[in-house]
Order: sequence, then C-alpha cells, then structure tokens
Amino acid sequence: MSTIRKAEETLRQSDGIIQALLEAAPDAMLVVDPSGKIVLANAQAETLFGYAHEELRGQPEEVLMPPRFHKWQMGSEKELWGQRKDGTEFPVEISLSSLATELGPLVFSSIRDITEQKQRETELRLSRHSLQAALDVANLAAWGWDEVSQAKLWTAQTKAIFGLPPEVEVTRPLFRSLLHPDDLPRYEQEWARAIDPRGSHTYDLEYRIRRTSDGAERWIRTRAAVEFEGDRLVRVMGALRDITEERLADTALRISEIRYRRLFETAHDGVLLLDPETRKITDANPYMTTLLGYSHEQLVGKELFEIGLLSDEEASQEMVRRLKETHLVRYEDLPLRSQGGRRQEVEVVANLYEESGHPVIQCNIRDITERKVAQEQIENLNLRLQRAVAEAQHRIKNNLQMLSALVELQLPATGETVPISELKRIGHHIRTLAALHDLMSVDSPIRSGRDMVSLKAALETLVPMLQATSGGRIIHVFAEEMTTSLKQGSSFTLLVNELVSNALKHGQGAITLALTRLPGPMAQLTVRDQGPGFPAGFDPRAAANTGLELIESMGRWDLRGEVSYENQPDNGAQITLTFPLPDQEEALS
Repeated sequence: MSTIRKAEETLRQSDGIIQALLEAAPDAMLVVDPSGKIVLANAQAETLFGYAHEELRGQPEEVLMPPRFHKWQMGSEKELWGQRKDGTEFPVEISLSSLATELGPLVFSSIRDITEQKQRETELRLSRHSLQAALDVANLAAWGWDEVSQAKLWTAQTKAIFGLPPEVEVTRPLFRSLLHPDDLPRYEQEWARAIDPRGSHTYDLEYRIRRTSDGAERWIRTRAAVEFEGDRLVRVMGALRDITEERLADTALRISEIRYRRLFETAHDGVLLLDPETRKITDANPYMTTLLGYSHEQLVGKELFEIGLLSDEEASQEMVRRLKETHLVRYEDLPLRSQGGRRQEVEVVANLYEESGHPVIQCNIRDITERKVAQEQIENLNLRLQRAVAEAQHRIKNNLQMLSALVELQLPATGETVPISELKRIGHHIRTLAALHDLMSVDSPIRSGRDMVSLKAALETLVPMLQATSGGRIIHVFAEEMTTSLKQGSSFTLLVNELVSNALKHGQGAITLALTRLPGPMAQLTVRDQGPGFPAGFDPRAAANTGLELIESMGRWDLRGEVSYENQPDNGAQITLTFPLPDQEEALS
C-alpha cells in the first residue's frame, strides 16, 4: 500500500474527527505526509488555490508556492507567497503543526490569504506618511494621549519645540513647569473647559513657554480635539506649532500701521486713498480739508474730478489705467480751486500698491503755489543777473584788451631782457581770454536759446584765434552739434584753450580736435598732436605743470567728466575728456 493511502487510512481511523475539523476550519488546511506530498486538502484550500481535491492529492506542497519559495523552511522568510493554479500570486500566512503516526509525523498546514491585511497595512502606512507630511508642510507637531491605554504621544518634533531631548517622558507636571507663569491660569481655564463633557470638546490656546534647551521664550499655538464616550474622557489628540516669528511680525506690523496712521493724520501734504475699481475716495487725511475746504464725509465716495483735481471722468479713468501699467503717475502744476474758490497750484503723485492683498491707490497732493511764486521771482533775478554778468564780461573784455595794448606798447622799450616773441605771445593770450569772455556774452553767435551754448560753434569761433598763435602749425577741428549750459560752456571753452596751448608748447606737427556725441547723453573731446608723447610712467597729478592742474580741475570738477592721457601708436600725445551733457531741465536749473 502506498504512503498516501496509508496516511488516508490513518486519518479515517481517527473516527472522522480530524476530517471534520479540517472542513470546519476557516482557513485553507493541508495535510502533508513525511515525504512532502499532500494527503488531504479542505474545501477552503480548493477555493483558495483553484485546484480540485483530486488535483492536489499526491502533489508536492511546492506546487502551491512560487518557485522562489520551493526551498522554504519554517522561520526562514518573513513574508511568504502562495501561487494559484492560474499562476497568480498572493501573500499568505502559514501555521504548521504535526501529528505523530506509525508512518511518521503528518504535518498540518493552516494557510491564510493576507492580501486584505497587507492592503490595510499599506493604507495605514500611507496614511501615517500623509499625516506626517501634512504636519511637516503646516509646520505642526503632534501630541496627545489615550485615557484608556494610558498611551502618551509626544513626537520628537514636539519635544524639540519645547527644547526637550527625545528620550524624556513628558508628564503633565513637566508640561506645566514649562509654561510662562502669566499664561498658566489661562491654560488651566481652557483645559478645564475642554475636558468638560458639557463643553465644546475642543482646545485652542496661545501661550508662552520657556524652552529648556536655551531658556528662550517662545510663543506656542495649540489646538486639539477631545473625545468622550458618554461622560467619560477617552482621548485627546492635538497639534501645535511655534508662532514666535508670527507674533513678532504682527507686533511690527501693528507698530508700522500706527506710525503710518500718525504720518497720515499729521502730514502737511494732502493724502487720498482710492479704490482702483470704483475710482472713488475711501479715505482722506485732515490736511485735505485744509487744502480744499471739504469735510472728510464730503470727500469720501467722490472721484477726483468731482473735487476739481482732474478735469473730468475720462481723465480719472486714464489715470487709473496708467497706474495699472506703471504703478506711478505724476502730475505737475495742476490748477485747483478750493470749495471757497481759492485758486492754488498743486503737484500730485499717485501710486498703486497692495495692502493686505487688495490694490489701493494713494494720491499725495502738495500745494506748490508758494513754490511757483518763488520760482518766478528766481527767474526774474536770473534775468537781472544775466544782464549784470553780460555787463561784467564786456568790461573785463575791455580791460584785457587794454592790458594787451599796454604790453605791445612796451615792446620797443624793453630791449632783450624778455624776448619780444614771448611778449607777443603773452599779448595774444590776453586777447584770447578777452575773446573767451566775448564768446560767453548774451549776444554771442554760439548761444543757442536761453542759457544754452553750442559747443560746435564755440570750437569754430575759438580755433581761428588759436590758429593765429600756432606758429604755422595746423589745427584741425571735427565737431558734432551739441548744446550745454552756459556754465559748462564757459569751462569747456577755457579747457580747449588750455589743451591746445599745451599741445602747441610741448607737441609737434598738426593738432586735431574731435568733439563727438556718445549715448547717455555724453560728449567726448579728443586733442592729439604728432610730438614725442608723454614720458614713461607719466602721472598728470604728480606732474609739476600748472596747465595740467587746470585741465584736471576743470575736466573733473567743472565738467564732471573723466580725463585720460595716452600715447598714440604712431607717435604723439592724446588727451581725452568724456563728460555728461545736461538735459534741458538740468541745464536751465
């Protein structure tokens, strides 16, 4: 008789008790003989693995496992997998027991499909990860306890907030000792309310602690849900976070708002706040009442054109449109009439910004009536000053011409103590200075409009005078048209005279002057000759030369430019002056 038949006979001789137990078991059950062959399988095993009983009978137990588990031994794997007839795999939990018989031990295998259990474990693990991720994102730390099991929850992150090491067990007395004494009564009151069955079953409190690790005072915000079974407290679960920085920021914001309000209320400029959507005034400072004569109630709810600040509704719409594009709009010299009819000139600067997430328009309105009157007075004084300067220049020119004539008259009487050529040179320089004064006069051809000078015209007028003293050396001029202020033009003309004089004295060959316009707007003047150039290691600031000192002073300070000195590749020195050209408004100022 085969081993399997003998095993079956042995099981039948057990009065059918074992067979009944196998069929009544909730899990799949197998009986395996000492050779590892399946002797018996209950209905649950047939259903679980998809085999009929006759298909399993006599098969090795490995038929129900994936190949990787065929050499499995009890205790060698933490997780086991079964394999159905159709080849699908699923996690299983196996319990083994044995029955001694004359044939040897028969092994009883209890096999349970734990697919749903694994899914629940995975879901629980994901849920815990999701919860921790949510706490991390919200910068929260968890705490709580279960009254039934007496289990306490204080995560490492929670303990770190209080400055406690991870291994410390947190008790209620320890927690209370960390609270600020002034906040302890509020904590006790809120806690008593939270654990009252008739209360809200919630706990929400801000309090201060003294952190144990460094003694720092920190603000904590904590919220918790309290669970009851009837009137019996079951558990408390909560979360907390450190809100110290938020409290400091809130305090700073409140202080800033108070300061802004004080400035708003006491400013000696009018300030209006507007809603960008409706264009209506939402607030006005007291000075607006002084400026226009309207009360605060009369101003709020009106558009700017309704209080005479802009011409009409279309102008108000245009201002808002420009503000949405540029966030800044400026109006100068706006005429404004107060409610009482007083006419005044105002300057308006409008800004668009966000306040607590909402767009706000702020208009700062300054009465410039007195400033306009002062500007007119200054302009009149400038005209008088110009006439006085013109007269002074005319007189200086005459005096210099007289000095030139006196020097020339003395030439026959001086003998050879001073070379006649030098005296003539002196006389010509004096005449050149006189010509410079003439160039700057009001009626000069180089003048281009009120208080403006043409630099090209200045060069074209000055160079022929310099050419007369060049001793036959050629002076080339290349100039683009550009204008500058009267003051800057005077310094420029004197500087050109000095540069050319130095080139005539120390250089050789032709002299070239080039005046070009650069972006900025900037101007660049280049003067070069064909002489030996500057000596090695040349330093204009260290050179004992009055002319260079004058060039440096006028170039860097009068013209606000940069002066550079270099030698040309084909011999000759080159001095370059780069300086800014003022715009019309700056020149007139």
